[in-house]
Amino acid sequence: MDVVRLEEGLWRWTVPLAGRASVYAEIGGAIALVDPAVPQDPDEETRFWRALDRDVERLGLPHVLLTSDRDARDAAAVVDRYPGARVWRPGGGGEAPPPGVTALPGPVAGSVLLWIEQYGALVAGPPARLALTTAA
Repeated sequence: MDVVRLEEGLWRWTVPLAGRASVYAEIGGAIALVDPAVPQDPDEETRFWRALDRDVERLGLPHVLLTSDRDARDAAAVVDRYPGARVWRPGGGGEAPPPGVTALPGPVAGSVLLWIEQYGALVAGPPARLALTTAA
């Protein structure tokens, strides 16, 4: 697992063997996980959950945001670990993403781009393999 701190409260991590990337953002005193990927390696998985447990203890249950209606990936593992955590996905019944996040039409049907206003960050998931662009 490769973890990069982009700025205070905004992180990107990748799980190379799975070819997946994810974003962690603290937004308005809450946690948002975009397309969360749980590491497969047992040591890295333990490290991942310990770090997230600390943040959940500090900020409360995470919001899990998916950039594709077909891409649940490890969202279920997050909800299993943190009962009551909510999953938002495109086309998920008209519910809006959490405050501070705007869903924009994605490049393919059933996908979205997520604008995280606090960081000036635009997050795109598959097929773009989760790109993150921040305003300078």
